[in-house]
Amino acid sequence: FCPFFFTLSWNGFSIIAAEFLAGRSVIPWVVCGYILYGVFILQMPSIYLKNKQLWAPVFWGCGALINILCNLILIPKLGFVGAGISTLIAYTTMAVFIYYKNRVWLPIKYNMKLIFIVMLISLFFLSTTIIYKTLFIFLISPAIYSLLIGRLLVFYKKTTIQEK
Repeated sequence: FCPFFFTLSWNGFSIIAAEFLAGRSVIPWVVCGYILYGVFILQMPSIYLKNKQLWAPVFWGCGALINILCNLILIPKLGFVGAGISTLIAYTTMAVFIYYKNRVWLPIKYNMKLIFIVMLISLFFLSTTIIYKTLFIFLISPAIYSLLIGRLLVFYKKTTIQEK
């Protein structure tokens, strides 16, 4: 995984110095972890709406404990990449834990079809930018992706309104 902008340089000036390029291997793990952290945070209002604030330390403590245990196991074997993987595992655990508790406290009906379609489109554009490392793809891909996802969300909003 090496985004195009990591390798950009102009007149001997690089955006990221060569000494730091080894760190790019941890980025996918941390990014995926923060996506799941976002899922966790988006689920948090239910604990306050349903007066379950005592569960907050349980979720955070569970994540911290798993992160520490995974760090103890993975860092000696994988180095800083192990720390990134540990973070992903901890945030995944927290997101799954609060998701299952929310199914009891405040059930949310997710549009799984829309989520699946957005994930497929995202995977397509991610793989395209990884496979075809050209400036054109790097610049035009986000614009096309944004337009496509935007249209998809507008379409789903219109169909949802029409169904009501």
